[in-house]
Amino acid sequence: DYMARLNALDVRRLQAQRLEVMVLDRDLTAAQLEIERWRREASAAIRGMSEAIHQQLARWQGEFATALPVAVNVSPLQLLDAGFPGMVVNTLQQYGVSPALLTLEITESAAVTHLEQAREQIREMRAHGVEVALDDFGTGFSSLNLLRSLPVSAVKIDRSLIEPLPAVDASAVVKAICQLAGVLQLDVVAEGIETEAQAEAARKAGCHVL
Repeated sequence: DYMARLNALDVRRLQAQRLEVMVLDRDLTAAQLEIERWRREASAAIRGMSEAIHQQLARWQGEFATALPVAVNVSPLQLLDAGFPGMVVNTLQQYGVSPALLTLEITESAAVTHLEQAREQIREMRAHGVEVALDDFGTGFSSLNLLRSLPVSAVKIDRSLIEPLPAVDASAVVKAICQLAGVLQLDVVAEGIETEAQAEAARKAGCHVL
């Protein structure tokens, strides 16, 4: 079970972080080894999940002659893995899945933390036809700069900005984001729509997908 494996790895990550903080200088090598061991295990688990997703897409294509596009969250670890774009492309080719069926989502916080790596990873994946969206948009302090800096194809407005709709002030904020995204030729997704009133306000503001 991949989620169970990732939960276990989360525990290992916390243990590794505590070890990194607590060790004396003479024990630093041991801490680094423990952290690196966790990173290797986490990367293996994530790669297994990625392959399972590609297998499912291939099954849908085989059974129904088509498949619905799938959006997959990218972890900060994957942003640090220079081989991640190649792994995604190779797996798509291995299972005969069109890159157009896959959208990778990078959270705003992860992109801010690893901006240079994120920029290169996104550029490489988009060059192979894989769409990339900026997730949880509006939750950080560098949102506008990120839209300018990262070659993403879409932004997903965080549910915290969608929830107050159709309030006038909330609608104005969402409309401003949509207008900016329009200038940059980005699709806009509204996350967390729960009512018809929210849906109507999001559409009027300029959101493309609810």
